[in-house]
Amino acid sequence: MTLNKYSKIMNDIISRTKQIYSDSLISFYIYGENTELQTLNKEEKLLLLILNTVSTSKLKKQRDLQPVLIKNNFKLTIFTEDEIKHSLDVFPVEFMEMKENRKLLSGVDILDNVTIDPKNLRHECEFYLRSHILKLREAYIAPGRDINKLIKLSLPSFISVFKQFIKMDKEEIVIADNRDIIHKLSEKLDFNKGIFLNILDSIPKTRLEQYFDQYLTELEKITMQIDQLYKK
Repeated sequence: MTLNKYSKIMNDIISRTKQIYSDSLISFYIYGENTELQTLNKEEKLLLLILNTVSTSKLKKQRDLQPVLIKNNFKLTIFTEDEIKHSLDVFPVEFMEMKENRKLLSGVDILDNVTIDPKNLRHECEFYLRSHILKLREAYIAPGRDINKLIKLSLPSFISVFKQFIKMDKEEIVIADNRDIIHKLSEKLDFNKGIFLNILDSIPKTRLEQYFDQYLTELEKITMQIDQLYKK
């Protein structure tokens, strides 16, 4: 898709969204890794709509716009302003991601005033880590599993949680890339960062089982340390 074509599609989405929700629209964002035109590709693009109220009559009109969103790999999430206020303790990781990687398309920047409680963020980070570890074990014992693929596909999910944990006490910290995330995490927790750095490079086919064992061990070690935070 050319930038010109994308721009037309984006403008149409913004215009139709404003028409659908009119005076109930507070904020309309694109957020995540794909917020700038030059980085937009076939990967999923995330939209966030914050309203005063949500009515079924408005949602019925939204259904007419959904085919355009789906065709162009957009995923829309809708919150009311009141739901935002009462969901910060339930979805702290998600709101942290929205806040730090956002572009306002219409309305006021309500996320600018959002504050995440570090304790809630720690709880959800631990929840995600434990959930991912359980899935990793299940995938490992599944027939016909590909260990190399299993490690490579699972690591981004863990790194995403690591990133939010690092920013728990300092939201404005600058992170360069995935390797930087591992290095900064090792400054806060005691674990073997080498295994993660090696995985980010390449895994020798003759040592896949050994790497998986070390990988899982270090993930469990990281999770246990995060669990102990704020319990002292």
